[in-house]
Amino acid sequence: MNLIRTGSSLILIAAMNTLVVHYTLAAQPDSSSGEADLESAIAVHRQQLEALDGLAPERIALYLEIAGLQQSYSRFEDAAQSLNLALQATRINDGLYATSQLDIIEKQIHNAERAGDWRAMDAHFYLAMDIADNSLSPDDPQYQQLVRKFASWKMQAQRSNLDINDEPLSAQDAVTYLQVLLDNLDESDPDYLSRRIQYTNELAMARYYAAMAISKVPVDKFESIGPETVTGQNCFTITEDTGSGPKPVRVCESKQMPNPLFFESRQKAKFETLEAHISWIRGSYLELIEQLQASSDSDPVQLAQLMLSLGDMNFLLNDSLRAQTQYARAFEVLTSNDVAPEVQMQLMGQPREISRTALENMGLPLIEVHEQPSGIVSFDVTPQGTIRNLGITGSGADLEEDNQQLITTILRHSVYRPRLEAGQPVQARLELPAAQL
Repeated sequence: MNLIRTGSSLILIAAMNTLVVHYTLAAQPDSSSGEADLESAIAVHRQQLEALDGLAPERIALYLEIAGLQQSYSRFEDAAQSLNLALQATRINDGLYATSQLDIIEKQIHNAERAGDWRAMDAHFYLAMDIADNSLSPDDPQYQQLVRKFASWKMQAQRSNLDINDEPLSAQDAVTYLQVLLDNLDESDPDYLSRRIQYTNELAMARYYAAMAISKVPVDKFESIGPETVTGQNCFTITEDTGSGPKPVRVCESKQMPNPLFFESRQKAKFETLEAHISWIRGSYLELIEQLQASSDSDPVQLAQLMLSLGDMNFLLNDSLRAQTQYARAFEVLTSNDVAPEVQMQLMGQPREISRTALENMGLPLIEVHEQPSGIVSFDVTPQGTIRNLGITGSGADLEEDNQQLITTILRHSVYRPRLEAGQPVQARLELPAAQL
C-alpha cells in the first residue's frame, strides 16, 4: 500500500478486497474525577436499601439508580452487578418469566455494549428471548420487535467478527426467530405484503450471515451417519513350508478402519445446510417478484427494489452473473414504467454498502463496535465491487495512522454494490464522511 501526503490530505493507493477484521473499543471517559461524589451518592442509596425489606419492590428502582450512577463514571462492571441485583429482585417479585424483566435486560445489553463485553451482551439477548418465548406470542408487537433486535445483534456480531460465545452455529438462531415472524404473517392483514417484504429482506440477510458462519465451521461439528470406524480385514499372502515344498497361504486379520460414510456424511450435512440457506434466499425473492409481476396494480419501484435486493444477495454470494441479471431486470422495470430519473438515480446511481444498508433498513440502532473514524473519505468502486484509490482528507487527527488504519479496516470488511448505469455495473467514485462508513 502506498501512502502519499499532499498538504492536508493523505491518499492511500491500494486495491482492497473484503477481509475479516477486528475492531478496537472506543476509549472510555476519564472516571478518576468525581469518584468521591459518586461514592457518596451510592452510599445514600445503600442506606435506603438497608431500610427496606429484602423483597420490597422499591429496591429495584434504587438498584437501577445506582447502576446509572456507575455507568456515568464508566464503571460498567459495577453497573452490571447492580443491574443484576435489580433483575433478581424483579424476578422474585414478578416471576421467572415476567416481562417486566425485559426493560432491565435492555439496560444490561446497553451496559455490556458500552463496556465492549460482547459475550455478556449475547447472554443478555438470549435471556430476553427465553422470557419472550415463555410469555409472549409471535403476533405480539413486543415479541416481534425483540426478535428483530436479537436478529440485528446476531448479524452485526457476525459482520464484525465479534467473539460472542463458544457455539459456532449460533448465527442460525436469528434465522429461526425471523422465520417464526414470517410464518406467522396473516394474509388478511392490509400490511401483509409490505411486512412480508420486510421480513424476507431481514431473513435473507440473516441466512447469508448464517451461511458465512457455517462455511467456517469444521465438518466435525456436523451430524454424522454411522460409526467413525468399522471392522475390516487386512489380508496378505505368506509362504509356508508344508514339508512338500513352499506353498502360498492367504492370512487375514481384523482391523478397525476409518468409515468413509462417517466422514462423507459430515461433509454432506455441511453442504446441505449451506445450500438450504442459499436456496431459500433466491427462492423467496423470486417468489415475491413473480407475485408482484402477476399483479396488475403492483408498484414498479417496489418490484425493482426486490430485484435489486436479490441482485445484492447474489453479489454477496460472489455470483456476479445472477447479480447482474437482476440489476438489468430492475432497470428494465423502472424504465418501462417511466419511473422518474431521480428515483432511478436514488436506487442505482451510487455505490452502496450492501450489508450495512440492510441493517440500517431494519430501523434499529447499530452496535458501535469500534471508534468513529474521522475525516472525509473517497474511493473508487469497480464494476466487480473492488475498492481502489482510497483517499482520506482532513486535518490533525483525521490524518493520523490510527484513523487511516481504522478506515481501511472498515472498508476491507465492506461489500459495495457498484453504481449501475442502464442496469450494468460501472466504476464510480464515492465520497462521504468517514463516520458514515
